[in-house]
Amino acid sequence: MVVTRQHRSESGFSLVELLVAMFVLGIVLTGLTSAAMSIYRASNQVDLATRNQNEARTAITVLSRDVRAAAPVRPNAAFRIARPNEAVFTALLDDAPRQQLVRIFVDEQNRLVEDTTPPDEGLTPEGNLNWNVDGNSRVRFIATFVSNDDTQPMFRYLDADGDEFEMSTTACDAPGGTTVAPPCLTPEQRNSIAIVELSLSISSDPGDRVRQFTVQQGVRLPNT
Repeated sequence: MVVTRQHRSESGFSLVELLVAMFVLGIVLTGLTSAAMSIYRASNQVDLATRNQNEARTAITVLSRDVRAAAPVRPNAAFRIARPNEAVFTALLDDAPRQQLVRIFVDEQNRLVEDTTPPDEGLTPEGNLNWNVDGNSRVRFIATFVSNDDTQPMFRYLDADGDEFEMSTTACDAPGGTTVAPPCLTPEQRNSIAIVELSLSISSDPGDRVRQFTVQQGVRLPNT
């Protein structure tokens, strides 16, 4: 019997086969990389949205507490400055025996700032409280990445009937013989504030309105 042996080629893959395999592998790796990047971006967007929500809810709680504690120091109204994205008012905070001066505003870094100043020990000649804003004030950053602007005001001021005050387009008088740049409320309007509508928008990307989170709350002032 004659046995015929078949000799296998030991030359390996040809150059064309290697190129084809590398091309197919490149397509597969590109698809996997694209899928992984999409998953990462989606996860990152969810994390940003969650952070925006948590920060907005925490900040609106602080704002509501501060505004609800607003209390006048006669003859002045509780609100000394009332603007769309800034408010200065006297308030009974943290069981303090006397009103503190509170300023809420957004700084140049888009941070929401709470600046509180306790009254001086002595009284004015008229027997009123006095606050040295350059003295022992306490500054706290309530939130970052605040996206409120002129088209999205943080404060809306209403009277006892729920009607919103129209902002003055000229400078408004403020206690201490100072004036406030418009838009603002006049002393007569500030004296009639009964409700403050709060609207806070947070976005870690100021240009991204899609993932911006806005929380709103109305606060009735019990002490005014």
